[in-house]
Amino acid sequence: MNTKRTSIESCKSSPEKIDLLVVVWDKRVIDGEERDIPLGEQSLSFSSDTKPKDMIAIIKDAGKDIEDAATQAKDIRAELNKLLDKKDAK
Repeated sequence: MNTKRTSIESCKSSPEKIDLLVVVWDKRVIDGEERDIPLGEQSLSFSSDTKPKDMIAIIKDAGKDIEDAATQAKDIRAELNKLLDKKDAK
């Protein structure tokens, strides 16, 4: 079951462009309660004449990029903690 979801948390429009803030969320149990936590965010800009249906594929790609970056950060954090544990053991 995929617990991740992508949302648009901010949308600003001007005569020249549309700016979006894309956030990917995941469910985590914290203090015994399931909560949404942000995995990451990415800003996107489109020309002002772009239709919402034409933004969807790019937004989904951004969501995938955010998920990939979160996975990479988790791996880096695990490696750093392992190295710190080795250093503390010496």
